[in-house]
Amino acid sequence: MPQQIFLRKINKPVQNHLEEDIEWFCDSFCLRTGRDTGRITTLLVTEILTHQNELSTTELLAQELDMKIGRINHHLRNLVDAGILYRDKRMLFIRGGSMKASVQEIRKDTERILDEIEIIAEEIDRRIGLKNRG
Repeated sequence: MPQQIFLRKINKPVQNHLEEDIEWFCDSFCLRTGRDTGRITTLLVTEILTHQNELSTTELLAQELDMKIGRINHHLRNLVDAGILYRDKRMLFIRGGSMKASVQEIRKDTERILDEIEIIAEEIDRRIGLKNRG
């Protein structure tokens, strides 16, 4: 499945509050847009982080947050597509075991994607006869 990585440069929260930091993190990855009127993404990330050593499934998260599974699944899919979470069978985990490790893995993913794009871009330039000014 293709991975989608979206980034947005926004100012960091002024104060050190866990919920605001998680919201900023999610906003930076463009995960809290459109349908996330109830801050579901932030709630999911917080819930999974605080229960990292316990079982996290879609059903348990829906029950814990008192929401329908379909609504939870939409936001979980975005978190998985962004590379922040991963699924192992029915279980959900923060990629790399921590938020920092997750970002480091996404950085590696991004570099691999850009490397592939650069190779094709270079081939396009070569075929058209453009020289790299670099």
